[in-house]
Amino acid sequence: MIKGTCHPSNKHIYYPSSAFCNIRNHDDTINMGKLIEEETNKDRKDEMIRETGIKGSSELLKLQTLLFPWSFPTDIMHLFFENVAPSMYAHWSGKFFYNNLLLSSDYELSKSQWESIGI
Repeated sequence: MIKGTCHPSNKHIYYPSSAFCNIRNHDDTINMGKLIEEETNKDRKDEMIRETGIKGSSELLKLQTLLFPWSFPTDIMHLFFENVAPSMYAHWSGKFFYNNLLLSSDYELSKSQWESIGI
């Protein structure tokens, strides 16, 4: 049974994760990158990448002034707005709605405007 904790003042119920989550540190990141690079089984390698978000060792590891992952905090774009850019592009190019009645050309960019942007 999942148990939640209720905050008394705002009646919000918080359900803590039952999974034990370790905070990733520099050495763990380096070791995982090496393990992934050395893995020969493609399915296992893909699974490791999916589970950790690490695809291998970075060239930035050569810089001793950087500590992975502490030197790269999550920015607001990746924390909140992930996948917003493709949706906005679809809106601005008139490809977001499947029903043409929902389209509004007020915010759609013309082909020449896209070309001036470089797309």
